[in-house]
Amino acid sequence: FIFKNVMGSGKKLTEYEKGQIDGRRANGDGYLKIAKAFGCSATAVANYVKGKTGQTKRTGRPKKLTMQQEVQIINMTSNSTKSLSQIKVLDDHLITFIEALPPRQNMTFQHDNAPIHASYWTNFFLSRNSINVLDWPACSPDLNPIENIWGQLVRIIYAENKQYKTVAELKKAILDAWNGLSLQTFQNHIESMPNRIFHVIHRNGDATDY
Repeated sequence: FIFKNVMGSGKKLTEYEKGQIDGRRANGDGYLKIAKAFGCSATAVANYVKGKTGQTKRTGRPKKLTMQQEVQIINMTSNSTKSLSQIKVLDDHLITFIEALPPRQNMTFQHDNAPIHASYWTNFFLSRNSINVLDWPACSPDLNPIENIWGQLVRIIYAENKQYKTVAELKKAILDAWNGLSLQTFQNHIESMPNRIFHVIHRNGDATDY
């Protein structure tokens, strides 16, 4: 979500601006981060999120925290850098990939239960974009076809006991190995998912041969 505009705390937000704020809040952005991106005050963002839009006065017991203190607390408690990085990856690549496909009536997205995959904000993002996710049992890395890909990459990169003197050299080798994998390799692993699931069920949840 990329949008910049100059607006003060007292300006009434447009529907587009509200949508941009909603999107950034869904991604886990705090008030200060959103305000900085828009070039506005954190108060304007906070007022909208709380349903005030800068016009409604607060009723009831006086607040003990200032707006700045509240914003800092919310940012500290809601910030999850790794989850936000994962959401950016999904937004930049998964959504773009899906939009290029024919109608995705039967499409199912698969990832394992790594913390950044199972986080609240990642699941919120997937749900908000109506992406069907394959249920994933705990402690089941053998089910994930990407693990087979990683193993294949390692064998290619370190073939014949190859060693690398610099990080840059190793990074180049990784990228070359990745780019050298055929689309059919990925397709074969994707098509193995029904069999993987069958073996898990057949073995009552025990490890499979994958």
